[in-house]
Amino acid sequence: MESQLRTLRKSSGLTQKEVASFLGYSEQLISIWERGSSFPDASAWGGLCKLYRIPLSTLLLEESATTGISADIDFDPQDFCTRLLLLRKGRGLTQTELAAKLGINPKTIISFEKGKSLPSRQAFLSLCDYYSLTPEELYFGLKVEKEQAHKDEEKPLKNPPKPLLFPKMLLIPLFSILLLLFFIPSAIPMASAIDIIDPSLASSGVVSYDPMEESQTEISERIDPMEADLRKMASGDEVYLSFIDREGREVEGLAIPYGYKPTFDFCPANIQDESSNTCYVFQGFEDIDKRFYADANIKIKYKAVTLDDYLSSPYEFSFTPDGEGLILNRFKGTTEERWEIPSSILGYPVRVLNFTIINDRNVKELIIPDSVIRIMRPILPGSETLRSITLSENLEKVDNYIVPSCTGLTYTNAESCQYLGSKSNPYLYCSSAESFGEPISFSKRCRIVNYIQYYSTPPKVILSESVSYLSEACLRNLQLCTSFEVEEGNPFFRLEEGCLIDGRDDSLIAVNQGVSSLPEGIKRIRRNALNNYSGENLLLPSGLETIEGSLSEFENTARRIGIGQNLSCIHPGAFKNFPQIENYDVNEANAIFESHEGSLYSKGKERLFLFPSASKQTVFEAPKETESFGSYCFNAAQNLEQVKALPNNAVRASSLTYYSFSSCPNLKLVELNVSRIRTSAFYNCPNLNRIVLGKSLVGIESYAFEGCLELNSVYYQGKQEEWDNLAIQENSFFPNTPKMFFLG
Repeated sequence: MESQLRTLRKSSGLTQKEVASFLGYSEQLISIWERGSSFPDASAWGGLCKLYRIPLSTLLLEESATTGISADIDFDPQDFCTRLLLLRKGRGLTQTELAAKLGINPKTIISFEKGKSLPSRQAFLSLCDYYSLTPEELYFGLKVEKEQAHKDEEKPLKNPPKPLLFPKMLLIPLFSILLLLFFIPSAIPMASAIDIIDPSLASSGVVSYDPMEESQTEISERIDPMEADLRKMASGDEVYLSFIDREGREVEGLAIPYGYKPTFDFCPANIQDESSNTCYVFQGFEDIDKRFYADANIKIKYKAVTLDDYLSSPYEFSFTPDGEGLILNRFKGTTEERWEIPSSILGYPVRVLNFTIINDRNVKELIIPDSVIRIMRPILPGSETLRSITLSENLEKVDNYIVPSCTGLTYTNAESCQYLGSKSNPYLYCSSAESFGEPISFSKRCRIVNYIQYYSTPPKVILSESVSYLSEACLRNLQLCTSFEVEEGNPFFRLEEGCLIDGRDDSLIAVNQGVSSLPEGIKRIRRNALNNYSGENLLLPSGLETIEGSLSEFENTARRIGIGQNLSCIHPGAFKNFPQIENYDVNEANAIFESHEGSLYSKGKERLFLFPSASKQTVFEAPKETESFGSYCFNAAQNLEQVKALPNNAVRASSLTYYSFSSCPNLKLVELNVSRIRTSAFYNCPNLNRIVLGKSLVGIESYAFEGCLELNSVYYQGKQEEWDNLAIQENSFFPNTPKMFFLG
């Protein structure tokens, strides 16, 4: 490649600067390519072929640089990723199956098909070989429609795609079909009581996000988009959209009539049923707190509207959890210089703004109606034209920047209590600290703080009597402070025994440095609220009901955790930064949790949640009642050498998630029976040398045993042919290749 690119350029009489200008790259990058230090990115291949008048095959296969007919059409990345999607579907393959055939990570296939990245030369040529296509055919789509038709003869599709080279007037109907195919996941094994329905009906996108503040990130991260299906129960004429989350637990969606085919628009959370002229609009989740502790299904809520009304609206939206208002996600129409967000759509008030509502760079004046009470994400980021913005007078929460990098913004409704910052910092930010080392206070009229722009740890934060809302984005800097103060007269926040508490839900937000005990009356603990906690024991208040996230961002030295009778909801990573815990002690009256030999279990010991990191136990043998494991269950267990959960226990379809056994320095032997072992489940267990796996295993993800340098033996309780049919991804046992033993 080194000599070829240089030869081609020189034979064309071009300088590196001229080549760089033609391709839109830097001259230094062209020089790097010609030296052979790196290969051109796929986005540059089409330009190089045009510039040097060579076929793509000549460029990629490094054949002699001959001139000839090159592709005259431009490379279209969107067409390319669509082409990859259709080719795979034409072969009847899931993303995981194709990845296994090519020897690459399934997430790489997903990235290609979503257009998030382009293949490397090696991956591209592997795709060419597998589909028996020339580089020109795959890259430019010159003959893909013919090839696709041939593949369809091998395995017909439910909805055969139209040829890729189509007139623009067909873009909209074809886009709907492509979105349908885009969300087709692979089928997963289920019990005999459930019949697998045609996977072309499935949607992996129903759980796109949760509008509830405390659960948005956790739910989206726990839903595996590669493992979803429409399933028909043994009786009845309904099917259920259902998912398997990252812990192997089922998340159940909408019950819909058997046999209909849903289609999807920009909001994949919404399901359109053309047969009944109905659009099921995402509303939220039922029993949302169960995600922290229960194996029970999480059900997804929808609300039906007329499909004609939904499609005729230029807005993409979902419902608020109560079903009474709308969350506006996108505006599909065109705007004028003065653009006012509607106060209602289809008779429902617009309550929440989410995502980038518009990308129109012509808007100079933006008006947010008084119906809006919350803004979750930037509305119009990076606009150079925006000059003024009028905020809702009823705004209660702002979770992110409203209009970041809008440097021309100079005005808002400054006479009210809500306003943006200076011209250079047009965010909802009203800290009055002028220099490092000074306490942070807020304007007397500031009600909402969405971010604290401070580049070193502030010594103190003073909440003025007007402040009513602190966003998640501002909490990190706030929780790094060593002390807090609440001005007299603030009806929302209070300081009690050195603890900053939101009185509306009695949630603990942060603690002053040196606090070693928590007051009664706290019902919730927010993420990282105990950054400054210094007690040797952490006795949680008896009235505490929920722990929303990791209790501390930093390592905490508490040795004993006392759990009261009312705690029913614990985030999986709540104690991940508590490496000195020796014992979990649960009040006997607690209906959800119990402790056994220092470990934290569900009531009845069906599920192990947490093994204390500093326990003196060297051998853990699961009680006969235990059927599944929780996230971080053995994370950083210092003295643990053996874990035995096989063959006594028929563990449910439960996965070992990320870091379930990570950083266990003395772990040598593990015997367990789970369905999946996720990426980094055994990360950095340097002395692990043997693992025994039960027959419930379905698959192992890449790098599941990364850093397990001594792992040399894997025993599987089935036969080799059964092992060969499992989804064992590339580099699962990286960097080792252990010897396999089959016990079936």
